[in-house]
Amino acid sequence: MRALWTRLCGIPALMLALAGMGTTALAGDPATMNAAGTTVTVPVGQLLDTWYYDVRLSVAGGGTALRLVDFASSGPAPAQATPLTIVGNGFRNAAGQTLLPRGVNVPVFGSGYTEDLDAVAQAVAASGANMARLVWWGNTANGWTQGAPTLYTVANLERAIQAYASRGVLPMLELHDATRYLAVGMGADKAALWNDAAEFRRRITAFWTRADVMDGIRRHQHHLVVNLANEWGYVGWDAASMGANALAYLGNYEQALAELRAAWARAGIGPVPLVIDMPDNGTNLGFLSRADTPGSAKVNASRLYAADPAANLMFSVHAYWPENYGTNAQQIAELLRLLSVLGLPVTLGEVGTNANGSPCDTDRVLWGDVMQQAQLRGVGTLAWAWYQDGSCADMNITPDGLTLPPAQPAANSFAWQIAYNASYGLKTAARIDIAGAAATPSAIYTPADGRLRIDALSAGNPARVVARSLVLVLQPSGLFVLDSYQPP
Repeated sequence: MRALWTRLCGIPALMLALAGMGTTALAGDPATMNAAGTTVTVPVGQLLDTWYYDVRLSVAGGGTALRLVDFASSGPAPAQATPLTIVGNGFRNAAGQTLLPRGVNVPVFGSGYTEDLDAVAQAVAASGANMARLVWWGNTANGWTQGAPTLYTVANLERAIQAYASRGVLPMLELHDATRYLAVGMGADKAALWNDAAEFRRRITAFWTRADVMDGIRRHQHHLVVNLANEWGYVGWDAASMGANALAYLGNYEQALAELRAAWARAGIGPVPLVIDMPDNGTNLGFLSRADTPGSAKVNASRLYAADPAANLMFSVHAYWPENYGTNAQQIAELLRLLSVLGLPVTLGEVGTNANGSPCDTDRVLWGDVMQQAQLRGVGTLAWAWYQDGSCADMNITPDGLTLPPAQPAANSFAWQIAYNASYGLKTAARIDIAGAAATPSAIYTPADGRLRIDALSAGNPARVVARSLVLVLQPSGLFVLDSYQPP
């Protein structure tokens, strides 16, 4: 009845039928076997059979065997950690708690060149923010003006996710490679590639379906949101071309959603919430409610939402609507009203003081009106940026990633209002429980095929597994070898 795993770390597993081996069953009296760290004495050659137990193991001897660290009775089979579900404009956990985003955009590692992850994550958590949109780069091979940063590794990607999740701040991981104005390595004529399907697959889909990236997502899927690409795509407002541009944009994302969800399912990843930025630097709100598909009345937002096999999709608008383009307070109120009545999940993925990467004195945005209207309409907000915005210092909430604004009121300060405003400030954010966020990232996981895999463990580094039945055999060396496994 048990699912057998025939090989572990290159060592053949011992089969249950092996002659002369008895079984030590730990499920007989849960009342006396319920403390983590309980000593388990198993004679050499005996099988250790746990039933509904939470077992902590560590690799020893260069990854050739396992050492039992401790175990605890866990009674009935525990619920598996599952990805968050998008409900309305928020993210709901298995306990029914819903998080409406009220957070910040964070350039991880000081835009790639500074090892400040834990200190900055601690400061963000202290601000009260409930979400951090983490700016990440998948391609650091070419095009960097000051030399390619070395900190954007998959190991550090997992560190970044854990640094925020373990502090109660939900990470939204965002791929920044193809940002319209900053597309590194795309050449001088970036516009020619803004809707290019091959470039989209190479830059975006290929990153999210890399085996090592998927491994990390699988391990953190219960406390993670994925924003597929920052500000990808050009649709524009020219009636002669925007229909064709819109169809290209829609086609890119439809193909990506299908390929990514299929690849993730094969890798044991559940329906992790996905976020799609609107085209035209994220600002084209009107795109959502237009119907650009020939012969169909379905609006673009509905078509995109229907393309996600998991139906766990949110749209992100970047609120860079400057005054000098004619956007006044009344128009901002109407834009947010339109968002709120769309009937599909939306958030303001970036809110800042000015548009187009301009200096502080140009392209100013009525950000206070944006924040107030979003709060009024129940739309989440992520301020740009926690620090490291090089175009306008006014957009930085902290000067160094660590120091919050002084507590005394500063009515015209973006940083102060984002941090402390009584209606929409970070201090008012409501957090939810993120299952397993405080645990060491587990190297043990249970995909749909019911097998147990143990990977990426260094000697002595413990990992946890909850099993309906986990059978280990003690070797003369004092180490255990996995015999068989049955998930809860």
